Amino acid sequence: MANENETVVDETPESGRSAVEIIKENSRSLRGTLSLELAGADDHFSDDSKQLLKFHGSYQQEDRDARKNRRSDGLGKHYMFMVRGRIPGGKMTAKQYLALDQLAESHANGTIRLTSRQSIQFHGILKNNLKGVIAGINECMLSTLSACGDVNRNVMACPVPMKNDKVHQSLQDDAYAIAMHLAPQSTAYHEIWLNGKSLSETATEDFEPIYGKLYLPRKFKTGLTAPHDNCIDVFSQDLGFVADIKNGEVVGYDVLVGGGMGKTHGKATTFPHLSIPICYVPREDVLKGAEAVITLYRDHGNRADRKRARIKYLVADWGVEKFREVLKGYLTKPLVLPKNIQIT
Repeated sequence: MANENETVVDETPESGRSAVEIIKENSRSLRGTLSLELAGADDHFSDDSKQLLKFHGSYQQEDRDARKNRRSDGLGKHYMFMVRGRIPGGKMTAKQYLALDQLAESHANGTIRLTSRQSIQFHGILKNNLKGVIAGINECMLSTLSACGDVNRNVMACPVPMKNDKVHQSLQDDAYAIAMHLAPQSTAYHEIWLNGKSLSETATEDFEPIYGKLYLPRKFKTGLTAPHDNCIDVFSQDLGFVADIKNGEVVGYDVLVGGGMGKTHGKATTFPHLSIPICYVPREDVLKGAEAVITLYRDHGNRADRKRARIKYLVADWGVEKFREVLKGYLTKPLVLPKNIQIT
C-alpha cells in the first residue's frame, strides 16, 4: 500500500505560483467545500479538497495493493484516509493513549503508528468514519489541526525521563507553547469536524495573524533540545532551539534555521541541509523568536516550486548574513548573535 502524502502539484503558469497556492488563497481560511463533500455520498474528496484536508490533519490515500483486482472487477480506486495527531512533545496520558487505541479499533484498521515526530497516525479510515476519528481525538483533549499541511507541524521536544528534571520539563512546556502559538486560528476546523457553528459556502474568512491568506509555502518542522540530549536531531529541523542551561534551568535558546534531509531524485537543485545557528533568544522571548522566523518564511519562501520551497533553500540561497539582516525586521528586539552552544 502506498499513500499520496507528498503529491506534487504542477505549477500554474498564469500566476507563477504552484496550484496549491491558488487552492489555499481561494479556500476561505481552509474551508473550501470540505463540509459539503464530507456530507456527500462519494467515498473520496475532490483534488482541491484533498489539499485542504491536509491542514486538518488527514491525507486521502488509495489502497494500491487492491488496484489490480479492483480494475479487473471493473471497480475504481479504493480510497481510504490517514489521520495524524498533533501531540506536542509526544506527551500523552495513559488514559489518552488507551482512548486512541480504542478509536483505532472502532474507526480505523485496528492499528496505530508512532511517527518520527512524536505523534500517532491512524490508517485505513473510510470517509464515513473520518469525522468520528477526528472528533474522537479531540474528545481526548488532543487535536489533528496542523499535523499536516503548509503550517508549523507537530513540535518536538525530548521526553521528561524524571519527575524533577527541570530542563526537560521546560523543553516540553515551551514545545507546547510554540505549538499553540503557531497553530492556525481559522475556525473552519471546529465547524467541519466538531459541530461548531456552520457557515455558508460564501462565508467571510477568518483572520490569520501569523499565516495570512496563503499560509506557508511548505511544511515547517520545529524542535527543541538540550545540548546533552539531542534526541530530536535539532540539525534536521526547519526551526530548532538549543537550550542555554544555567544552574539547572533553561534561560534561553540558540535559534537554528534551515534543516531538512529530503531531496528530489534527479533534481540537482534540491539537497539535504543542516540547520544553522542564526540568533539567540532569552526563554521569555521564545514565542516571538519562533514567530519572527516563520513569518519571514511566509513572506520570502518559494511559492512557485514546491520541490524547492522549504526554508532550507532560503537559507542556502541567501546565506546566513542576509538571513540575519532580513530577520531583524521581524524581531521585536535587536538580534543577538547565537552563543553556538555545543551539542555534546
